Amino acid sequence: GKWAELYARSQHRPLSHGSGDSLAKCDICRVYKPPRTHHCSKCHQCILQYDHHCPWINNCVGFYNKKFFFLFLMYSTLDVVFICCTSVREVLVFHSGSSYRAMGVPATLNFSVVWFLSALAALGLALFCVVHCKLITENRTTVEAFFINQSHNPYDQGCWHNLAQVFG
Repeated sequence: GKWAELYARSQHRPLSHGSGDSLAKCDICRVYKPPRTHHCSKCHQCILQYDHHCPWINNCVGFYNKKFFFLFLMYSTLDVVFICCTSVREVLVFHSGSSYRAMGVPATLNFSVVWFLSALAALGLALFCVVHCKLITENRTTVEAFFINQSHNPYDQGCWHNLAQVFG
């Protein structure tokens, strides 16, 4: 319709994104969708610049909340790294056999468990954060990077402009 034409003109892109003459139509929603829009099977709606459906926030990550998702991811990574760094001293003291032996094994074993779980979470979140940082600097979504074979990214505007597009 008319909004699709206005959207395409405002983005300085042709009306079609492919070989057709018009915008793509969602097979499920039965509405026309702008480029980079995909249907989420969990939310049952089309999401602009759909990145993925995140079970941790129970929402889709897309155009309107990518900045907040990345900040959530970064702060979560920093939080578990902080927990890991602050509990490593307690784990080392426990395993050296000093005064913690008097407290009993179940109480002091918690330090080791917390450290191990926070180290695993820190590693996983750090890798996830690096992947999303790379995707943001290339102006790609997870869908475009891993599921759509593109030799050239038409949306890449350079690192700083891509960062400004997400973070404002």
